[in-house]
Amino acid sequence: MEKNLLKHARVYRAIVLVLFVLALALNLSAILLPLSNGLAGYSIWSLAREGGATTSTVYALCLKFGFFLGLVGLVLSALEVIRNKASGNFFSAIYFLVFGVAFFGFQIAYHSVGVGLFVLILLSMVIATIGFAFSVRAKALTKTKAENVPVKPESKRAAVGILVTIAIGLLGLLLCLLFVPVYAVGSTSVDHVCVLGQVLISERAYLEDSVYCLINVALFVILFLYFISSLSYFWSDKKRFVLMARKLMWLEVAVSFEFFMLGYIIQFAYSLQGFYSESISFIPFVIFCALTLPFSILKGQFDVANGIVDAPRKGHIRFTDIEPLVYLLLVTAVTVVSLFFNIIDVKFDSTAHNEDVTLTGLKLLQDYPNLGSGYQVLAFGIMLMVICSGIGLVLALSGFFSRYKHFPALAKAVTYVNVFFIFVFGVAGIYFTIATQITEESTLEVIRYYFPAYTKDYTYSIHSDAFYCLLVDVIIVAVMIIRKALDGERGNLSVESANVAGGGGTGGTGLIGGEDETAEGHFDPCPAFSQIDAKEAEFAADLTKRKAIAAAAPSLSGLVKFVVTYAKDSRLHLSYSYEDMATFVAGLGACRLSILQGMSGTGKTSLPKIFSEAIAAKCDLIEVESSWKDKNELLGYYNEFSEKFTPKKFTQALYAANLNTEIPTFIVLDEMNLSRIEYYFSDFLSLMENEPDKRELKLLNINLRAKDGGLWREYKALKDGSLLKVPSNVWFIGTANRDESTFVISDKVYDRAYTMNFSKRAPKVRDYGNPIPQQFYSAQKLLSLYEDAKAKGTFDAESNNLIKSVEELLLPFNISFGNRILRQIEDFVDIYEECFPGRNVQDQAVETILLSKVVAKLEVKTIDDKEELVRQFADLGLARCADFISKLNED
Repeated sequence: MEKNLLKHARVYRAIVLVLFVLALALNLSAILLPLSNGLAGYSIWSLAREGGATTSTVYALCLKFGFFLGLVGLVLSALEVIRNKASGNFFSAIYFLVFGVAFFGFQIAYHSVGVGLFVLILLSMVIATIGFAFSVRAKALTKTKAENVPVKPESKRAAVGILVTIAIGLLGLLLCLLFVPVYAVGSTSVDHVCVLGQVLISERAYLEDSVYCLINVALFVILFLYFISSLSYFWSDKKRFVLMARKLMWLEVAVSFEFFMLGYIIQFAYSLQGFYSESISFIPFVIFCALTLPFSILKGQFDVANGIVDAPRKGHIRFTDIEPLVYLLLVTAVTVVSLFFNIIDVKFDSTAHNEDVTLTGLKLLQDYPNLGSGYQVLAFGIMLMVICSGIGLVLALSGFFSRYKHFPALAKAVTYVNVFFIFVFGVAGIYFTIATQITEESTLEVIRYYFPAYTKDYTYSIHSDAFYCLLVDVIIVAVMIIRKALDGERGNLSVESANVAGGGGTGGTGLIGGEDETAEGHFDPCPAFSQIDAKEAEFAADLTKRKAIAAAAPSLSGLVKFVVTYAKDSRLHLSYSYEDMATFVAGLGACRLSILQGMSGTGKTSLPKIFSEAIAAKCDLIEVESSWKDKNELLGYYNEFSEKFTPKKFTQALYAANLNTEIPTFIVLDEMNLSRIEYYFSDFLSLMENEPDKRELKLLNINLRAKDGGLWREYKALKDGSLLKVPSNVWFIGTANRDESTFVISDKVYDRAYTMNFSKRAPKVRDYGNPIPQQFYSAQKLLSLYEDAKAKGTFDAESNNLIKSVEELLLPFNISFGNRILRQIEDFVDIYEECFPGRNVQDQAVETILLSKVVAKLEVKTIDDKEELVRQFADLGLARCADFISKLNED
């Protein structure tokens, strides 16, 4: 019983409401308890009323009004429980956390908050954080298809490791923010150290230190909330948890970088003003850069175990697999070594003696406050180089170990950044060598700093060794370009460059595949397509068997009657009326995309399955997932490491349909609105607008070709190695539920589809007989029946009085009839009439299609006088439309 309760979002929302009530009570206690030190004798409440015209009174007044704002949050949270929809919990959780941070700000400003008040506010923030976690869990329960999204058992250990890593990182970040000094400053030695932990409890703190503290506390609170949000998915959807954990890991790195730059900039500014200053704020950043490596390894293991990326090759590792990383490490090594080279070497002499001042990159970073402005700019550039090179190396190593699909492109970018900085400092060294007169003042300051006894009787000369580092980088980049090690992104090459890389007969390594495999003359970048190609003879034999059971005298009316009887007498005893089956058949003829929507258990998925079974067609069921964000979730992925394309079930069904053009293929997207349809299906919505012979989908930007025995082989259903046709024997059918776990289907989708509504459960079949044999309807026969019905039909939507009347009624709601809809109406009505020869069903067909494509749009409109609109539709004889409108907005 407890487990079932914990599967309901409303239970979590009720718990959150209780927690927020408790947090508000703690906040009330906090503003009523007495303050200490300079504000002793007051509470926040009394200070806001009696404190006088002081800043502390204004602050207390803001806190007091802030407390009452929490009542609004409680009302919204209560509404969320009542409506069982997300509306106020997130607002309330953020409110309590902001209120707590504001209390900390009061302590930093006035140092009058006692230990008891601190405990109350901290406890309130902890309770609010727990409430936030439960709110995220409630939202997850209403947005995901299932309670538990399965992952491979072997990946669970990696997921636990990822959780531990980001938790350790978050704890480490808190400790670093509290106890690692941001900066230290003094006139000749350290007089003041800024440690954020001390700012919170100190009775005296610099205003600027207080601002730094508040900024970092706010950043940590944001990270902590995100951690709680991701944690709620750890038990229900580990794939989503890992994606959120990756973002959190990089957010932790970003905050540690902000901490580092804060300390460095402050130290740099004080140094230029002549103060003694130092900073070790780089420590958290170094720690977190190192922490990204085990995290990336664990994420790579998780992705490999779940098939998100391909597993690395077993046995011998090809050099091409690690070649981008090798070049990156070499160039980064040159950048590090350049710090020990003499960027500037000043030689000066007199009749008495000779001296030599060498400035390496490290020395410039140490002594820049005492050097001339030109050298200070150079030192700042060196620090920028170190930061960019370090961050780039961390990003590249993380991408390599996590098997990031665009790692070659990332490595290329980081490599060129390193080369750019070395080029800049090489040019700077040459500039200081040549422009001695322009840089004379800065150079004299350098000489005076290191040799105070220097006089102008000396002469000097400058030279630089930075050019040698640039020369080494140029050699590395030249080898890299010749090898084409980082061209494109391997899995995202242009078609032209892919042809060059994999052109036939040149003895190259091939477009896809590397030296080891092509040396043996065998490589298959898409084994799934090869397996389908190998079944071509099997497909031909199967087609012969289907033709043997072809319908004797095929007609649309006969098709409808046959499928209704077949469904009734099947093992499932499914009940569909002749009108419902004719509606489905006419919808297939009017649009290539049909949407079957309604409540669960009404036979939406069963209809295309039993229809395809009855006519000996193919039906492929594709389960849509709530995490789908782009077309790759539907089509498949190309992996740069294994250099293989892994098509999803949808793509394989479409590929096979190209090799079975006589067999009707129904691709069913089950629960298609669990994710936004435009995210993953937009390309197909556009394709359906094209002429039948121009419906081609570009799978990827390279040409896929296999190599057998040293000879190139094209995939049979691909055009130019990358284009997959949507053949005329394919229909797309989507099933859609209408509840909190799904997204609303947009007009763009509705306008390009025929929608069939399932509003009630079908009656139980009682008079069924023995199963009857299938009757094969070829794709060509179905299409010819549809074309004959359209050619025979005389229905004209533009001149139909019923349609004109409906258009006038809907005009105030900005619902109009486009040419596409009018064409679909005409096709639907003509085909529907052909399903019932000898019967006058035109008005019935018109009402069916109007309800589906036009009147249903009222669902998202505001109707001021619904009763009058119902009456007007009833007067037109559109009883089903009137009934639909009467039930709109009913809870």
